[in-house]
Amino acid sequence: MSTCASCEAELTAEDRYCPQCGKRVVAQAPDSANMTQGAMNLSDVRFKLGMVYFKKGEYARAAEAWEKVLEKNPDNVDLKRLVQDARSRLESSEV
Repeated sequence: MSTCASCEAELTAEDRYCPQCGKRVVAQAPDSANMTQGAMNLSDVRFKLGMVYFKKGEYARAAEAWEKVLEKNPDNVDLKRLVQDARSRLESSEV
């Protein structure tokens, strides 16, 4: 994952502007952007799909995609936090 040159906030590959300071992100093609979808690892595809769902506010779908990745990588603490965040946002929106 990359960071903002201005405030050092973490950025995702989809970010065009920093979510913290709003500065435009200099476009850098991640390694996976140069791969075809067939060459990418299925877990990578599911992780990125979860990010798309999360950013769209589709928290249940995001958590579902990430939980499938966790089946292959059960020790990934960061991914567990993302699932937990998506689930808590889903519960908050249902209240």
